Amino acid sequence: MLLSFGASLVGMAVTALVPLITKLIIDDVITAHTRSLTPWAVALLGAAALVFVCTQIRRYYGGQLALDVQHDLRSDLFRSLGRLDGHRQDRLDTGQVVGRATSDLQLINGLLSMLPMMTGYVVMFLMSLAVMLWLSLPLTLIALVMGPALWWVSVLSRKRLFPATWAAQQEAAAVAGVVDEAVGGVRVVKGFGQEAQELGKLEAASRDLFAARLRSIRLTSRYNPAMQAIPALAQVAVLALGGWLAVEGKVSLGTFVAFSTYVAQMTGPVRMLTMVITVGQQARAGVERVLQLIDERPLVQERPGAVTLDLTHRSVAATGSPDGPATPAGRDTDDGRDTEGRPGPDGDPANGAAPTVAAGQSAVLALEFDQVEFRYDPEHPTPVLHRLSLRLAPGETLALVGSSGSGKSTVAQLVPRFYDPSAGSVRLYGHDLRDLTLDSVRAAVGIVPEESFLFSESVRTNIAYGRPEATDEQVEAAARIAQADEFVRALPAGYETKVGEQGLTLSGGQRQRIALARAILTDPRILLLDDATSAVDPQIEAEIHDALRSVMAGRTTLLIAHRRSTLQLADRIAVLDQGRLVDIGTHQELDRRCPQYRALISDPEAGRSPAPAADGVVGPDGADTMTPATASTATTPPVAPAPAGTPLAGLPAAGSTAGPSPAGLSTAGLSTAGPTAGTAAEASPFTRTPPTKALAKAARTASPELLGKVAELPPATDTPAVALADAEAGDPDFSLRRMLAPFRRPLTLALLLVALDAGAGLVLPILIRHGIDDGVSKAAMTGVAVASLAALLVVLLDWLVQAGESRVSGRTGERVLYTLRIKIFAHLNRLGLDYYERELSGRILTRMTTDLDSLTSFLQTGVVTAVVSLLTFFGIFAALLIIDAGLALVVFAVLPFLIVATLVFRRKSKAQYEISRDLISTVNADLQENVAGMRIVQAFRRQDTNTTRFVARGIAYRDARVRAQFYISLYFPFVQFLSSVAAALVLIAGASRVEAGTLTVGALVAYLLYIDLFFAPVNQLSQVFDGYQQAAVGLGRIRELLRTPTNTATAEHPVPVTELRGEIDFDGVGFAYNGGGAGNPEVLSDVTLHIPAGQTVALVGETGAGKSTLVKLVARFYDATGGTVRVDGVDITRYDLAGYRHRLGVVPQEAYLFAGTVREAIAYGRPSASDAEVRAAARAVGAHDMITGLRGGYDHEVSGRGRNLSAGQRQLIALARAELVDPDVLLLDEATAALDLATEAAVNHAADRLSGGRTTLVIAHRLTTAERADRVIVLDHGRIVEDGTHAELLAKGGTYTALWQAFVADAHAAPEPVGRG
Repeated sequence: MLLSFGASLVGMAVTALVPLITKLIIDDVITAHTRSLTPWAVALLGAAALVFVCTQIRRYYGGQLALDVQHDLRSDLFRSLGRLDGHRQDRLDTGQVVGRATSDLQLINGLLSMLPMMTGYVVMFLMSLAVMLWLSLPLTLIALVMGPALWWVSVLSRKRLFPATWAAQQEAAAVAGVVDEAVGGVRVVKGFGQEAQELGKLEAASRDLFAARLRSIRLTSRYNPAMQAIPALAQVAVLALGGWLAVEGKVSLGTFVAFSTYVAQMTGPVRMLTMVITVGQQARAGVERVLQLIDERPLVQERPGAVTLDLTHRSVAATGSPDGPATPAGRDTDDGRDTEGRPGPDGDPANGAAPTVAAGQSAVLALEFDQVEFRYDPEHPTPVLHRLSLRLAPGETLALVGSSGSGKSTVAQLVPRFYDPSAGSVRLYGHDLRDLTLDSVRAAVGIVPEESFLFSESVRTNIAYGRPEATDEQVEAAARIAQADEFVRALPAGYETKVGEQGLTLSGGQRQRIALARAILTDPRILLLDDATSAVDPQIEAEIHDALRSVMAGRTTLLIAHRRSTLQLADRIAVLDQGRLVDIGTHQELDRRCPQYRALISDPEAGRSPAPAADGVVGPDGADTMTPATASTATTPPVAPAPAGTPLAGLPAAGSTAGPSPAGLSTAGLSTAGPTAGTAAEASPFTRTPPTKALAKAARTASPELLGKVAELPPATDTPAVALADAEAGDPDFSLRRMLAPFRRPLTLALLLVALDAGAGLVLPILIRHGIDDGVSKAAMTGVAVASLAALLVVLLDWLVQAGESRVSGRTGERVLYTLRIKIFAHLNRLGLDYYERELSGRILTRMTTDLDSLTSFLQTGVVTAVVSLLTFFGIFAALLIIDAGLALVVFAVLPFLIVATLVFRRKSKAQYEISRDLISTVNADLQENVAGMRIVQAFRRQDTNTTRFVARGIAYRDARVRAQFYISLYFPFVQFLSSVAAALVLIAGASRVEAGTLTVGALVAYLLYIDLFFAPVNQLSQVFDGYQQAAVGLGRIRELLRTPTNTATAEHPVPVTELRGEIDFDGVGFAYNGGGAGNPEVLSDVTLHIPAGQTVALVGETGAGKSTLVKLVARFYDATGGTVRVDGVDITRYDLAGYRHRLGVVPQEAYLFAGTVREAIAYGRPSASDAEVRAAARAVGAHDMITGLRGGYDHEVSGRGRNLSAGQRQLIALARAELVDPDVLLLDEATAALDLATEAAVNHAADRLSGGRTTLVIAHRLTTAERADRVIVLDHGRIVEDGTHAELLAKGGTYTALWQAFVADAHAAPEPVGRG
């Protein structure tokens, strides 16, 4: 930093002395002939060499400083994100985070790279002022007037530009958020054919961004031209006053020329200052947004003096039973009674803890929840968990059961301290979690979450995620326990196979098994299994359970169970309802005494008619039909004496109630993103115009002062006036020329205005020449006056030209970017799922953020500067030829060196920028993936490792940019050096020409002024070249994306679709991912299948058999690589794709929900649906009661991906979403896996009533679902091996029979075949 600023100061100081040397040459060498030319010419060349060295140092180390700060901020941002707890994570918007890490940091980098030069300009200004004072006080006073004027204009601009640019950046982040959601939920978007809806969202956000940026451009066009006009007006004043003083003989001609040179030198710094003000306001807004994230503090933090839980001894987990000496002892409560209502013991297991190391091996309780209350939203009066008390002895396995939203997953989230309870405490081996270090708590806990998030690494890396040093043998052993080894070895590269983003190249069951292996490998003391086998088939599940029994031996395990088979693993079972503990005991005890338990785990489809009302099944109208007597019994279980050795731990404490919350069902995961939209609007400072969605969201965290300034701005109402159909049209031959073609007229006008601007800058030296030759040299004031008035007129006209040029070029640039943004997004919509499985979301976001931002920055500030600089550069050469061709030849002598240097520089720098762009894509993808998988990162204690890797990748990017900066730091100072050499050569040749009388003094002065003007365009070009290279590389990446063909192309003459009968035919269908070939084996082979319209078909088979792939082909997520898929006798590739998908209802394995209200989430497939239709769809699938229990009901805010809802709640909403579209073909990919059996039964009954005439394909792992189907298709290794009804296949005794027997043997009741309905 010191080198950069020091070099800048020295270089600018020398530059400030050069006009003084020119004065001496004119006065003493050319005019008075009192000095020799040689020493001064050498001095000019020496100054040029010194400035070259200083500029090279300043540019190289200044650029490195900017990149270092950018890297440090990015790394700090990453570290801060890694510290965030569950509450803060729930509020995160991935698109906003990526926007801050890309766009905002790039703005900061751009500003910092300019600061050393601006510091040097300040020194040059001060030294120039000192020399000017020495030369002439009156002329200096004229020049000084521009200082306060510049300050006044800059202060005015800063007050308006900052809130305007801040608002524009909020809109830019909103655009990134739309892209992030559309990419993350691409399967839902395509499944419902809602590409047009997503494009509409993007278009609306882009329009808001366009309007906000146009407002900034209008404000900029007021202030920047004024700032550039001020030094030009000062130059006119110097011409007038200096000419008069020279005519009067009060100043020498050399002094007059020096003053003109000094004032002319201010043009470059002022132009740079206007750019710094524009970029500076954007960077300031960016800094605030980045620091807001960096300074975010989690609610869950380690206490000072937190102790480490020492689990090196395993004696505490030696027994797998809570009997005998290990029977849990109650913890005292405030009233002197333990959590079971018994007198508490005198001792406290935690009392003997060491001050620094907590030894857990003597504790009698492994895990304890003591009167725990919890709220996701601190402002919500109803807690998600109500005075919950549970105890797990070392080695005990406790299962949690309950309906969707009852708080089961919340309990599991408290153990690794993703959240802290609002009241009460969670204890691990006798120690309050808040007294222990986070790292030691998470080291003791292994977790398999309800959604098996995998990273885009190899299978081996994912399994070893929590233990990277594990050997291959250990990894494979964990995979074998999780029943993953066989399918992993069958993958193209075995354990080294890349699984793609979030592991989506694998089936749901395969992902779950890898996640299970990942947890097993860490060998945790506490194992949390959140419905960890919901996506695997019964046979694999039975094998996993057999293996888990040995893994769980001596290990404390907390299970969240929806399947009765899972309960076999448990020693005890706790029943939760609306966050309260209803009952706890063994399966036999609960089955005998707890109606709610029976409703939850007894499948009403198992050979009997629909469950009676007493079992609490949701009725046809969505209302709970439980009788009052039953409800009373269910919520107040009898406290009967427990069998010997069975503790009563976990029953409600004396005086507590376990009934349902007055507010209804749990608000599990309620968003903490702030007040509802209505509340935000009431408190909004925006009074003149309603804010956009982005500003309404930003208003939750921004300061009232800033929001007030934004509200005071003129309304942002500009529209891009671009035909949407043209913008979204595909363009496989995309190029810059084709992109700009529709904007020829405004671009031509903008270039004309730019040319006039550049021409105005070239006129002043000519007018000064005439002022000297026709006025000063002839002692005629008339010549000076005419030149001065002409110069004044030129400056005033140029002021208007610059204002118009700023608006025209800014508007045109934003229209181009708006069009490009729509075009990219529309093409992303057209691309098939194969593209999204190849490309990381972070890389796709880079196309829409970093690459477009580089174009934005270049179009907004760089293009005008570059064009003006280039026109000035070549205009000067033309003027030199016109003034004197002989001297022009002297200047042209340096051109060969310039050409060679340019060619070398272009080749070297372009390669580095290509490398840089690839590296920053990797950095962005890493950031996006870590944000998306933050819970897994924290649970497996990977923050430090991932931060180290992220920092290393950031350093690689920085190093590549530094290498590019090195070439820049050599090239542009070298060009500047050549200009200085040319000026020295002109002085040497011109002096002899003046003496010979073949050149006028005015012509020589004009030549010198023109040569001096070389500095400004060269410096300005050097500043924008970095942006140009980034924009060029970004444009290349965008061109590559737009030229990527889709694998599900629309037919040339598509068949319109209004409705479908639903008859489906597979004719010899084969399919391999990525088009097949080496490393991509077929996952479906020669599938021939006819499904009549209206039939319900269950697809069963082992995980990875091809079930999901078959459904994806029907949805046309992919096209078959062999054979044909027909619907209603028509090859589905001939249908209009969007129209076809509108007739489908898709419920994927993982229910992705978009941010918005619950109503909007349900209406996603049919945005025009009325409120009544939305509620009817929710009732039809049994989701209505759950929704009305949420805060705000159907207006409850759903966070991105549905993070603030439980898995069961998300699946119910996803089912309602599919129901609302009234599809002709319904595709259910294990759509009820996260539901309890009672809720699933209600959903199934509703589906039966509503499925008349609807073809349904359902992937079934719960074989009671297959039993209910009209037909069962059994797949094995991509082939159909059995086809028939449930009864027929059981009679065959084949593959289906084996699956059924495994299903029944694993604690499922064996139902008797029944008819549907």
